[in-house]
Amino acid sequence: QEQEQQKEQEMMKQFSREGESARSWRVDQLLVPPVIPDSSQPFSQLVLEYPFYPVALLEVAQDMEPLRCPRDWMVSDNWFRPRWLASGARRLKNVAVLLEWEAESGHPLSAAVTLAEAESLRWLIHKAHPKVSELSLGLRLLDGRLLDATPVTCLLYTSPSPRDS
Repeated sequence: QEQEQQKEQEMMKQFSREGESARSWRVDQLLVPPVIPDSSQPFSQLVLEYPFYPVALLEVAQDMEPLRCPRDWMVSDNWFRPRWLASGARRLKNVAVLLEWEAESGHPLSAAVTLAEAESLRWLIHKAHPKVSELSLGLRLLDGRLLDATPVTCLLYTSPSPRDS
């Protein structure tokens, strides 16, 4: 078992951890529709003005083929930032929680968020923070179960829970 732990530690050393600290974002940014970056620019040079970007733009290696998925599928830039592409190999964080919300436009949106972001949003929901309590916002696990939501949530993507089947 000790050998396995040493092996795993050696593997982890090959991944860059530079600039890994979480970048905070204001929850009121969820009220406005997302600013989609120009996809003609190389991924590593994207400057993000919004906490999320389309998964279709994601590159985790130089010259990676773009992922073929809808442009409204988004991911938090705390999960993988464009500038990290130039800093070497990175271990990707697991995706376990999806944030679902509705911007003022009425368009339902969703994004994969980090566990730290999900916990911060849950704390804001439970504390009935004024900026969050008026939002239609929900956190959903990847298996479809609703983890948490604001009281005004209209359950944007209603899908039956596995236990309801």
